[in-house]
Amino acid sequence: MSEMSELIHGSSGLTASLSNYNKWIVEELAKLHEISGKVFEFGCGAGGLTLALSKLPEVESIVANDISQNVAAYFKNNSKNLSPKISFTNNDVMSKEFVPNLWDISISTNTLEHIADEGPVLRRITLLSKLRKSLILVPAHQSLYGTLDKDGGHFRRYSKQTFEMMVNKNGLKVEQMRYFNLIGTFGWWYQYKFLKITKYDSLSNSLPYTFFDRYIIPAYRPIETFLPKPFGLSLIALVTA
Repeated sequence: MSEMSELIHGSSGLTASLSNYNKWIVEELAKLHEISGKVFEFGCGAGGLTLALSKLPEVESIVANDISQNVAAYFKNNSKNLSPKISFTNNDVMSKEFVPNLWDISISTNTLEHIADEGPVLRRITLLSKLRKSLILVPAHQSLYGTLDKDGGHFRRYSKQTFEMMVNKNGLKVEQMRYFNLIGTFGWWYQYKFLKITKYDSLSNSLPYTFFDRYIIPAYRPIETFLPKPFGLSLIALVTA
């Protein structure tokens, strides 16, 4: 899906082609709850996670959803090249035009932070699923809020406390929650808090992502499994209604 990443700016475009990273996310989410059957992906963005999900043998189908016109154009123009498991809709999940299809589980990564009032949306996608469950990944720690957060339209980053407060306020429950990608915290801080990089599509900014994906993740993933994680670049959670 590299062609799509050229249409998308910010973190979604930067991570779309990082196959090891997206596979890592999917496998960590699957530790919180099995990912199988029919999946609804809210805020699919540049499609990196969609591709990783489609490779799970237990997944029968994926409905990828995003209101971005760039994403919609990509799926329309490249539908024949995508896995037959993947379909796409760009309807707003909160609109009357959006018709639920009784998916088994909903998944959303790096999307809720883009929504001013994210709670009702999280409740909606959770209630859409047969299991009344959502697997969620959001950026962690407001202290890491940097140039890419600001320019990418992020309203916030989350702590465990602020995430759970938002979930509970909207009549939902956090079943499991933990920080993820401890090592990535340092690279993010260096690039977007210390250096305050703003040329996100430049080669100098994308190269560290590629290096991290190809060389750091394969060696580091087994290690993080055994490390205590008092913080991390992201927060992953299983939310239930």
